[in-house]
Parts: sequence; structure tokens; C-alpha cells
Amino acid sequence: MSDVTMAEHPLSDAILDALERYFRDRPEVSLAFLFGSTARGQARAGSDLDFAILIERDAVDGFDRSQMVWDLMHLCKREDVDLVLLNRASPLMTHRVVRDGYVLFARNTRVLAEFTIRAVQSYVDTRPLRELKHRRLHQRLAAGLRAGRGHPSPTPRTTTASFGNT
Repeated sequence: MSDVTMAEHPLSDAILDALERYFRDRPEVSLAFLFGSTARGQARAGSDLDFAILIERDAVDGFDRSQMVWDLMHLCKREDVDLVLLNRASPLMTHRVVRDGYVLFARNTRVLAEFTIRAVQSYVDTRPLRELKHRRLHQRLAAGLRAGRGHPSPTPRTTTASFGNT
């Protein structure tokens, strides 16, 4: 299969304009991004469209993610749409969105700047934890290989169950 890049098959200007209007008309949306392979210009056949939004704090609990996904599918005329709620995303995810994302909508530049700063700070602050997790995973893998299992998972437990009268 050949690669299909954003330059070869971008979202049309009409769709980008419709997305900007859609997010602007939703007062709960502060920021909206397109991210992932499409935003990086590395989309392939089968790549989905990844959107990320930041919504107002008081709207998080009542937010209807499935309705917005449906709306985005309709606007983009595609079924392969994913939506990340940045209010609940990990530092790694928010960093990826800020680093690689394309800003579709920003309620104002201050909100965008503050979110970007918080995302980068959180990513940097949690780096030692990610590195520790990575080291422990490698240790478990190495221990599993030394034990001759070929993989780090523990030996499966066997259980016996009896059915009927015994």
C-alpha cells in the first residue's frame, strides 16, 4: 500500500471551516485540535481522524462525547473519527497533542498559551515516572527471558472446576 499524506489528501478548506464554526458554536469548547497522523502529514489508508478538545471545567460532567463524535463524523464525512477530552487526558497525550496537533479552534490566545504551558510542564514533571515504568518493564522482560519463558508474563494459574456431583 502506498502512503497517503496530508499534502496528497488533506481535509478540504470547506471541512476545516465547518469544523472551526462547529467548535466556535459550542460555548463549552475552549480549544480544539486535529492531531495524530493526519495532522503530521503521515496519514495512510485506514488512518483515522484524531480530534482533541478542552472544554470548560463546569461542562466536563455533562459533556456528551458520543454526540460530538457523531457530529464530527457527519462534518468530515467519515466514520473513523476519534475524540480525546483533554481535561481527562494523560500528560503524555496532552504533550502529543500540543507538539503535533493543528489548532482548529481557540476561544482565545490566552487559553491556548496557558494550556500549552501546562501540558509541557506536566509532561516534564512526569518524565521521571515514565522512565521508572520503562526501566521496570525492561527488568521484567529481562527476568522473563533469563528464566527461559521467552516472555515476562507469569506462569498461568491452573484451576480445576468440578461440575455436577463428585
